[in-house]
Amino acid sequence: MKNSELLSKIIDTLEKEHINLYHDVSKEEIQAYISNFSDIDQWDNITFDREMLKLFAKFKDAHTNYYVQSGCLDKKIIFVQNNIYLKDNEDFKEVEFVDKLTANEFIEQISSMICYETKEYLTHRIRNVINNQYYYQMIGLCQNDGSINFVVKNNRKLETINVKKISGEEYRKLMHSKSEKNYSFEIINDNVVLIRYKRCWEDKDYPFAEFVEDIEEKILEKHITQYVLDLRNNGGGNSSVIKPLAELVERMNLKGVVLINSGVFSSGRWAVADFKSKFNAPLIGEPTGGAAASYGLNENLQIEDKYFCVAKRYWDFESVFGYKGSIQPDIYVPTTLDDIKNKKDSQLLTALSYLSNQKE
Repeated sequence: MKNSELLSKIIDTLEKEHINLYHDVSKEEIQAYISNFSDIDQWDNITFDREMLKLFAKFKDAHTNYYVQSGCLDKKIIFVQNNIYLKDNEDFKEVEFVDKLTANEFIEQISSMICYETKEYLTHRIRNVINNQYYYQMIGLCQNDGSINFVVKNNRKLETINVKKISGEEYRKLMHSKSEKNYSFEIINDNVVLIRYKRCWEDKDYPFAEFVEDIEEKILEKHITQYVLDLRNNGGGNSSVIKPLAELVERMNLKGVVLINSGVFSSGRWAVADFKSKFNAPLIGEPTGGAAASYGLNENLQIEDKYFCVAKRYWDFESVFGYKGSIQPDIYVPTTLDDIKNKKDSQLLTALSYLSNQKE
């Protein structure tokens, strides 16, 4: 199938399957944009992927996305407070150039390839994709061997660091990466239960209801009355999974707070709305990536070897929060470079301090 035919099928499918594809951009604007693809049938696969990402980004719907391959790097790249840093051993060096682009030019190009509904979710996605070698390849920033040259500040001087592409297995060993559980809990200071809810999915070997029973047992044993629900970076899943935990909090009249950040998206946002509406739990951290009102319930689709997804529903929590944009924290605590360097969790520390003051 020619690229032009493939594009036509993708657009037809989006129009057919999406609940309201042209909610933020008109069909005429999209058609005018596509009309500039005069050489589309000469595109290679990398060019096609790049241009599809840019096209999908115009729909301003993070649940309607075009999927591309991933590629790991042998250095960690960090985006914090609008600056890029390269972690070289234990040093964090500010990036001035990525190959031939300034740091700002690079972020602009990356941003044009990201589907997002809020500026907070754009920031979250930037943090992810700048660690994907394929994005550098699509922009044309890779050397012949697939590596990328970063020009960084080092003691007021500039130096070039060559970052290499490595396999997923090499990356996991290098970064000491472990598979993160969907949910876990621990008791802090013997009087607060910290519940980490990272994905809205059941662990098949540890059902969520059983997980909540274990929390209840520990709460009774330690006479605990307070909790911290950590929803940071919860990208969603099945919004109903958290129900047993909400029932436990209500039944035992627990008092607590909820941690949020730009990684909270989709069904993670449901959990925020649930605890805010039922328990008026204070929100601590940074604004969420998912908006209080947005599209969701995406369906994965495939045409030939191209994969993408579309939103099937519209969810609106304006009645809970009073607005439609990113869910705002009641207590704003940003993540800083110093926090990352020192492995300090200022948001959790703020939550524990808040709960301690509530007891006094």
